[in-house]
Amino acid sequence: MYAFIFGIRTIQSIIDYQPQRIVRLIFSEYPKFLNRKQLHIPYEIWEKNTFKQVFGKATSNQGLCLISKQFPYQKLKSIDLNKIYLCIIINEIENPGNLGRAFRSSFLLNANLIMITKNKTTPISPMAEKVATGYASRIPVVQISNIYKTITQLKKNGFWIIGSCTNRNSYSINNFQFPNKIALIIGNEVSGIPNKIKNKCDFIVSIPTLNKESLNASDALLIFLFEISKKNEIPLC
Repeated sequence: MYAFIFGIRTIQSIIDYQPQRIVRLIFSEYPKFLNRKQLHIPYEIWEKNTFKQVFGKATSNQGLCLISKQFPYQKLKSIDLNKIYLCIIINEIENPGNLGRAFRSSFLLNANLIMITKNKTTPISPMAEKVATGYASRIPVVQISNIYKTITQLKKNGFWIIGSCTNRNSYSINNFQFPNKIALIIGNEVSGIPNKIKNKCDFIVSIPTLNKESLNASDALLIFLFEISKKNEIPLC
């Protein structure tokens, strides 16, 4: 099954970092970002009106579409966990926009592995990739079917498991000293992290908010990533 990918930065990133996905590029004007080394990419040139009639508003009037193979998840056994210091585990996030923003924040704030639970988490769709503006193809992504076994494996490899939560009995992010090797779990937009998974965590950490209301999942992740980078003195530039 093929996917229709839109967004100049997203398409450029796939061409640069995941060229094995490329099936065909369709455009109404030749993209300026294509260099001479990429002229071998199969492409079609359509008239602007034809392009708009076929793809409609999905293109944001950029006149560019990549017909692509599905997102290539990596196998956990292919990842050298000794080289990973910040892993993000996305559990049951349902909104593609939140997933895309999670990819963008994770890459820009130095996470070097993302895991996505297979059940109930939205798949990496063209919408999620467009929101991620190309960063989904620049960070290793593993799809996991059993989060409990994965947590056990991560612990054996020296990771401290941290769950994000609004629980009153949790540590406040303001005072928490993050370990140097972390697997951070971000839960569902409404229900958060299930209790069974919380019980597997080494620490539950919360972000103080007005009236104890919870933040959007991708917003919470952004704050966690910034605090981890700041407190562990991870360089951001």
